[in-house]
Amino acid sequence: MTRGGFGCGSVVAMSVIVTENVDHARVIRLNRPERKNALTSELGWRLVTALRDAAAEDSVRCIAVTGNGDAFFSGPDLADSDGSAVDSGLSQQAEASDHLGWLGRFRLTIRWDCDKPVIMGQWFSGNHEFSVVRGV
Repeated sequence: MTRGGFGCGSVVAMSVIVTENVDHARVIRLNRPERKNALTSELGWRLVTALRDAAAEDSVRCIAVTGNGDAFFSGPDLADSDGSAVDSGLSQQAEASDHLGWLGRFRLTIRWDCDKPVIMGQWFSGNHEFSVVRGV
């Protein structure tokens, strides 16, 4: 995958995630509109990866997370629990010690790995509510 320059917007599709550069903002779109962007393990890990990529790129000054279609996020996708492994990008040791999976990495990425403002809607998952507007 090659990212284009900034300006009008260069789009990079990663199947369940689409990223776009608009000026100095990285827009990350959840891309499962047929399921109202319901979260799967794959989508969660791709979101973590997209956030890390944006955090590491000097020309990106802020990050916005949104959804394609008519919903930002509709909760966990209970119908998509086939148990197949998703490449997290972690070492075997880190993966074995990460009992929260992508959800734990998401929180760590937002709080510690990313020094840029991240703007996103509200997520409700069990008893956890995420409403992130960091560094703005």
